[in-house]
Amino acid sequence: IILGLTNEAGEVAGKYKKCIRDDDGVLTEERKNQIIDEGADCLWYLARLAEELGTTLEDMMQRNHDKLEDRLARNVIKGSGDNR
Repeated sequence: IILGLTNEAGEVAGKYKKCIRDDDGVLTEERKNQIIDEGADCLWYLARLAEELGTTLEDMMQRNHDKLEDRLARNVIKGSGDNR
């Protein structure tokens, strides 16, 4: 599941790279639809991963929201590292 997710995320990046390389950074309707399709594939793998871990996409999103709200409240939203 994780390898499939990373592969699909790479495909999203590849479509965007082609937008920059081939379309002068203009997101054409065709390229936009390609990115949406690859993003949907990412979501499918992420949903399978959540199921495998005994959680839901909704729970994962809430945890991320709570983490970012906490960082904002502590004024450590900028920077890098997981433990800030």
